[in-house]
Amino acid sequence: MLISAPSTYMSMADPRVFDSRETVVEDLSTGKTYSPSDFRSLFADAGLSTALQLAEHYIGFVQFIDPAHFPNVDVYAEKGSGIDTVVGIGLQQLAPGQLLDSATPFFTRDGDVNQEDITNNAVSAWSAMRCWHFSLTDNPGVDHFSLPGDTSLLARLIADANAPRSSCVAAR
Repeated sequence: MLISAPSTYMSMADPRVFDSRETVVEDLSTGKTYSPSDFRSLFADAGLSTALQLAEHYIGFVQFIDPAHFPNVDVYAEKGSGIDTVVGIGLQQLAPGQLLDSATPFFTRDGDVNQEDITNNAVSAWSAMRCWHFSLTDNPGVDHFSLPGDTSLLARLIADANAPRSSCVAAR
């Protein structure tokens, strides 16, 4: 069921953003590693042709990295950082249904427990918006799920909501 669920692919690392900057799967039987850019060969090597069709349709469905998809509103983004965040796994072989145990290797990188730094920083593409405000505030040590209740973040949110909006008539 998980292999056929569109949400599985919607939450996968977009190769246009992640490229080959992290290993998401290593086949421990061969030593071959796969990055987000390798998703086609990962699914082909694992014999998951239906999953590949779904992945082709859903991976990268959120468009935001180029000016045509900028929100063109003031953006006050927040992120957590400084916490090891799982981004990949070593599998005994490329086959679905494997059970994890204490010997299963996981690959981590800096993040907020839920999202790694590449995901959290990707919104920085919006700093190229003409005449609209953009900021990305880092909250070191604050995990993703604690961000909504962080008192410093909430104080910034209230201040930002009360700040004058940018006037970007020419940019529309």
